[in-house]
Amino acid sequence: MAPGEQSIPRRLLVGDLAALPPDDRSIPLRAVVDDYPAWSPDGRLIAFHRRYPSSYGPPGLYIVPRHGGTPRLLLTGGFYFPREVSFSPDAGRLVCNSANQLVFVDVGSGATSRPMYTDNGATYPDWSPDGRHVVYFRIFRSGFPPEPEDSAGLHLFDVEAGLDRPLWSGYGAEPAGPSKWIRDGAALAVLHGDISGWRLSVARLLGSQISGAVSVPFPKAFWNLQHLGPARPRSGPLATESVVMLVLGQEIERTLQLTIDPLAISDRRLLGLWDALSPTGREVAVVRPDPADSLGVIYVGQADAPPQARMLQLTRYEPP
Repeated sequence: MAPGEQSIPRRLLVGDLAALPPDDRSIPLRAVVDDYPAWSPDGRLIAFHRRYPSSYGPPGLYIVPRHGGTPRLLLTGGFYFPREVSFSPDAGRLVCNSANQLVFVDVGSGATSRPMYTDNGATYPDWSPDGRHVVYFRIFRSGFPPEPEDSAGLHLFDVEAGLDRPLWSGYGAEPAGPSKWIRDGAALAVLHGDISGWRLSVARLLGSQISGAVSVPFPKAFWNLQHLGPARPRSGPLATESVVMLVLGQEIERTLQLTIDPLAISDRRLLGLWDALSPTGREVAVVRPDPADSLGVIYVGQADAPPQARMLQLTRYEPP
């Protein structure tokens, strides 16, 4: 263990998740018209994917102010894409997964760029805190003609230089999967798995794995990995940066929060499949049925409010 690294508490090791008390709440999975909401770093904007044509316009990537307004189309798409959005640190640009390729969008003008292409698929991008890099996950690897192992797995795209390089192979011994920047860009929280189950690991950017933090056995899975930045002093459980993720079985079983320094795990209020916490974790954008329709749309409210608390409805569905 390198100087300054922290050991993982015993209760975070494989199998110890069962020591947490069961969460007897559940959130049913329903059809939605909006999914993959994402907050800007300043908490002022929410980007989301609309699946269907509507009064807003065609399916695609939209953006709406957190306090309400008419959503604005940024990138035309379809039922599945664009999705998996990450904003630049200054909130001036975003990167998303469009048809399993990275697409960069200027938030103000809507101008788009596709600076690279890969037949291995580019998913789950996350913009680095310094604004220079985007880490993303390549999901495919061709067997004929054969490709190197690092054609799949975690890759790092240099936004300024336009260069791409592999971090970890998806088919070797190192972890590879959806990830979030932590420790101000010095490390990554990485979801990865195999036939035995899913794991969350904390790994240095240069590739040396620090530790596996928590795991769930197959057929359960982790989903919707999110990063919460350090909050202001005296903010209780949100006083350190953390990552949040869902545990999925036959339903959404629980929402776990893993603080980074010091490493500790806890349950937090149950989130839905597409729900997104604000950068501080104090607010949440949720996807719930519109009272006038059965399709899920986006609401926003306080993350720690009771389930019956009133929320602001940000989007609605009306036929085109």
